[in-house]
Amino acid sequence: ADYARLFKAMGDKSVFGGGRFLADGTSPPPALTGEEERQLKKMKDREEYMEAKRKYEMEQRKKEGKPAIEAPKDPTMPTPNNPSAVGFRRMERTKTITKSQAEQLLQELMELYSAPAFQKMVHADAKAAVYEFQPFLRRLKKTAFTVQEPLLQKWGFDPTEEGLQEMMACLNDHTIRDSKLRKLADETTKMLYGGEDGMYGLE
Repeated sequence: ADYARLFKAMGDKSVFGGGRFLADGTSPPPALTGEEERQLKKMKDREEYMEAKRKYEMEQRKKEGKPAIEAPKDPTMPTPNNPSAVGFRRMERTKTITKSQAEQLLQELMELYSAPAFQKMVHADAKAAVYEFQPFLRRLKKTAFTVQEPLLQKWGFDPTEEGLQEMMACLNDHTIRDSKLRKLADETTKMLYGGEDGMYGLE
C-alpha cells in the first residue's frame, strides 16, 4: 500500500472534505476506500498496541525487581557517540542538558578515565580477559561504574545502567551536531578503554 498517499488523503479529507475545492484550486482527492480506512486503522492500532505492550513489559519487570529495560545478552558499553547499546529500546527521557553542560560533563569523564588508578584497573581487566573484547567489556562495565556512579548522582541521573544510558543519550544530543564535542567524546571513550595502548577499536 502507498502509505504516503493514505496519509495525504487522510489529511486532505479532514481539512478539505465535503467536495469543496482545495486551496490551490484543484478538486479534493477521492475519499479513502473502505480498504484504505481499514489499513490506516490497523497501522494506528498496531502503534498503540506496541506502545502499550512496551509500557506493560516495563511495569512487569519493575514488579519482578528487574531493571525496567532488559539488558542485552552480550555486554555493551553506552558511550556519548553510541548511546543506544544494542538490546535497549528507546527509553523515556527524564532530563536534557545544554551544550556547555555537555562539554563540562565530557571533560569530567575524561578526567575520571585518565586517572592513573583507573587506567591501572582497565589494563588489569584487559590482561585478565586475555585481551578478548567481550570478556574485557564485562569486566570494564563493573570497573567503569565505580567512577561513573558518583558522576551520575552529581548530574541528577539515576545511578543505574538505565541512568548511564540516559546520560550518554543526553551527551549524544550535542555530540551528533558538534564536531568538536564529537571528537572530545571519542577521546573520552578511547581513555575509558585504556588509552593509547588499550582496547579501543578492537571490538
